[in-house]
Amino acid sequence: MFGGTLMSTFWLALLKAQRPLRYAEITGELAEIPKNRISTALNLAFRLGYIERHGEPKRYSYAVTPRCNIPPGVQVLEILEATA
Repeated sequence: MFGGTLMSTFWLALLKAQRPLRYAEITGELAEIPKNRISTALNLAFRLGYIERHGEPKRYSYAVTPRCNIPPGVQVLEILEATA
């Protein structure tokens, strides 16, 4: 689950929000995923260019912007549904 599927889950949640989300908002949105996996996945997604983060360490907000890459496993239909 930690490969493209988990990255896709975070990416789509951020895209659907259409605004930057803080860590607490993300963990609330994806409560079924353990917090330690969320932290690791967010850092990896940022390093791979799937999401952007802004702010100070420990207080980042995360977002999908036009400069972000689309992670493997995300279908065009999912993108259209998230932005509709």
